[in-house]
Amino acid sequence: MRDFLRAGFVVVCLVLVLVQGVAAWNVTQLTMDSSKLVTRGTPVNVTGTIDFAPASGPDTTFDPSHELVLSTTLSDARWDLTLVVGGAENVQPAVHNNTTTLSGFILSYPKGTDESLKIRLTGKAPGTGVPCTSAGRTILLIQEYDARHSPVPGTSRALDTIILYDGSCINQSNEKRARLSDFRFYIDEKSALGINTTLAEVKYAEADALIKSATGRSSTQYMLAHQDLDAAQKAIDEGEVALDKAWAEKAVADAQVPINNTDAIIGWFKANSSTADDPQLPAIVAKREVAMSYLVTANDEIANGNYDLARLKAQEAYNKANESYTNGNSRNDRTEGSDHVFPLYITGCIIVTILLVIGIVWWRKQKGAKLE
Repeated sequence: MRDFLRAGFVVVCLVLVLVQGVAAWNVTQLTMDSSKLVTRGTPVNVTGTIDFAPASGPDTTFDPSHELVLSTTLSDARWDLTLVVGGAENVQPAVHNNTTTLSGFILSYPKGTDESLKIRLTGKAPGTGVPCTSAGRTILLIQEYDARHSPVPGTSRALDTIILYDGSCINQSNEKRARLSDFRFYIDEKSALGINTTLAEVKYAEADALIKSATGRSSTQYMLAHQDLDAAQKAIDEGEVALDKAWAEKAVADAQVPINNTDAIIGWFKANSSTADDPQLPAIVAKREVAMSYLVTANDEIANGNYDLARLKAQEAYNKANESYTNGNSRNDRTEGSDHVFPLYITGCIIVTILLVIGIVWWRKQKGAKLE
């Protein structure tokens, strides 16, 4: 039994070796004369060499029923292929297309033949598909297909690169400049309402500097320009959030004013014995408490970053507190008015009494003078 398992293990190892040797070709060189970062429209030259080894089929360097397909994403692509067999070069007709195909009939030679394929691909880097962005592109793809035109597993080779936006995209920073202009209007509008715009101004200046940096970049600094524009957009977004927060905080501060005024009136009511048990006081206090609960909620929403909801709750707090203050202040005026009536009445009575006494004295003097 042990010998059987050992023999089976040897067979499996042989099968694995044979599977690894199925590939009939191998890319030994594949280079691009530019860096991995190129801009749209940049000329690109790719060179490479494919060496053919004996296939798993009978005595051929390449399966005659298969085909080798070379494709590219370059625009204005041109293929110049040279098949080298036994040291002799066989130049293939140039192909102006994104795809070129070599049949197995052309590539199939007797086993042991020294065969290779020299590749030269020229073209221009394609666009990214989305303005002002970068994207990965497969510049060259080599794939073997079987007789049913299905990809042969394990026979795909690719050369990838990253395509960046071209120089004209930097001029499209006008879009960011327009967004910055809208942000400027938003800041000025809120500043006129007394809202704190300090942090928003900082972010505005940051975004403005980044946009100017992007537009001032040289044609070889596309990636840096792209990073500048992204950072500018981030600064604008952060500035708008800061302005929304400051707006909510201003609404909370505004709502606190009538609450404080109401507290003063409630304190006056309680401090006077004639108004401490006023039947309207409980209603005034109740409305004040509702206003304060709205204000607490508004502060919680600010902490949670829900600035629109915070402003709504602050406005409700303001309305309820103002209502409470108006009711209390009206009652206060009436009370203060009645308190002043009595002193005025007493003063009037005293003045009338004094005048009456003076009149009587004067009348008596006049009467005494007549009797003499």
